[in-house]
Amino acid sequence: MKFVTSIVLAALGAASAAVADNDFVVFTADERGAPMAHVTIDAALVFPGTPADLSGFSIDAGYTNYNESFFHKVADDLEASSTLEAKVVAVVAALHGKEYLDSDSDMLENYNRLLQMAHPGTAAALIARNNPYFTWAKSHVIALTTCAGFLSCVSGSSCNFYVTVNKAPRSRCENQGGENCCMSWANYDVKAGFFKATWTTCYNSAPDNNESCEGHDNGSGNNGDVCFSDRASGCT
Repeated sequence: MKFVTSIVLAALGAASAAVADNDFVVFTADERGAPMAHVTIDAALVFPGTPADLSGFSIDAGYTNYNESFFHKVADDLEASSTLEAKVVAVVAALHGKEYLDSDSDMLENYNRLLQMAHPGTAAALIARNNPYFTWAKSHVIALTTCAGFLSCVSGSSCNFYVTVNKAPRSRCENQGGENCCMSWANYDVKAGFFKATWTTCYNSAPDNNESCEGHDNGSGNNGDVCFSDRASGCT
């Protein structure tokens, strides 16, 4: 589903010569001769590293009665040298025709969605979300970024793996920022490397920050499931 419908407020006219700020913004005039900022953004070209369908964030719009300095900034922030976050802000601001504000819930939602879709890791994320070996859910959720320090370490992603898998307890939990961050596993035979692999995929490919995630054995040879959630007894 498209998050914001591309809009065309006015077509380019021949009333005056166009002045290009860059490939994304051209200052021209509409059919009546009124000043117009013609914004053309192909999101797939702005974020070339992702296979995600970004058509819902592409823009071909003519803005009249506009703030010129605002569109100059949009154009500057869309340059190739800008950071990913700056480009995302610029696209969302252009879609809404105003300065980006976190306090605007629609803008914030579009920012979070586009940032995730445009991230260079999206290819892996898309593959993972269609992979029967992983499940993200809205039950027993944790704030992944809040729990990341502990879970990254205990899973062996950022620390040496120190958990004894083959004896009780079959979980490790720690309170982080008010979150009960837990890693649990299905049986005593889960391979140690599967903890790291599951955390890496669960964290990097999560649909959003508030999720539980489970890596399934499903015949992959890892000998069991691994869950990251808000409880010691597993994801389900």
